[in-house]
Amino acid sequence: MLLSSRANMKILRPEELLELIVQYGDESVFPNLRIAIQIMLTIAVSIASCERSFSKLKLILSYLRASMGQGGLCDLALLSVEREEIEKTDFEHIIDQFASVKARKMIPTPKFPPVGLAAEWGVHKTKKGFPTVPLIFVEVGCGSGVVSAFVTAMLGPSACYLCTDIHHLAAECTLETATLNRISLCPVITDLVSAFLPRLESAIDLIIFNPPYVVTSSKEVGGSVETAWAGGKDGREVILRFLDKLPSLLAKGGRCYVVVLAQNGPEELLTKTRRKGLLVSCVASRRVGIEHLFVLRFLQQ
Repeated sequence: MLLSSRANMKILRPEELLELIVQYGDESVFPNLRIAIQIMLTIAVSIASCERSFSKLKLILSYLRASMGQGGLCDLALLSVEREEIEKTDFEHIIDQFASVKARKMIPTPKFPPVGLAAEWGVHKTKKGFPTVPLIFVEVGCGSGVVSAFVTAMLGPSACYLCTDIHHLAAECTLETATLNRISLCPVITDLVSAFLPRLESAIDLIIFNPPYVVTSSKEVGGSVETAWAGGKDGREVILRFLDKLPSLLAKGGRCYVVVLAQNGPEELLTKTRRKGLLVSCVASRRVGIEHLFVLRFLQQ
């Protein structure tokens, strides 16, 4: 009766039929048809949402994030699923708010705690071991430049502060860090210390190196983004290349501090370098999350 009285109406989609039943009838009119249409209109959306969530989890939970907690995983999954809304967000405003609240973490100054394990030992021991402030300081793999900024602020402006990184964005970030802290840093885009040889042979007083020490395949070493963490086999391919050049860089009495991971084999690295004529020792160790870190010191006799 309901449909026959409106035979002239042209219904093309299921939602139009459902709207007609709801508008001109009550729950007793075609109850099974109404339920079937509602299920048909909603089941596809429900299944798609679940499938999309599982697909996103496979992308987010990679081997590099194997230690991620449940809270962080849920947050990243939500951000990924709701990407359309996230793209409308003004991240510059959020960063500015975070910087104003967490200023101590964003801009290192001498008043704040040390910003790196190697930097802590490098500055502390250098002040005690050198009769004067070192003339030439080099940080290899400067990244954001916060370690160099900390060392510069602690040792004073009398030395020449150089830092290297293979990525141009790291050099730009280091310059920005130096500007914010009103200090002078000279970032150099180069592979390890290649740009300094042979001009600075036996001339550098202090070197700090926080290398890419994560155990990865050799293919990942030297990639665009992977250079920040990929250490290759045993996580020490980059470390060994650096240690081969180290004896020719350090001045008499010069020293170098390198951060390594337990998986890198600190004792074996010390043994290899001791054969090159350097005095070597492990001066500090610390657990940071799941990582067991060591600071190795290399001293030119």
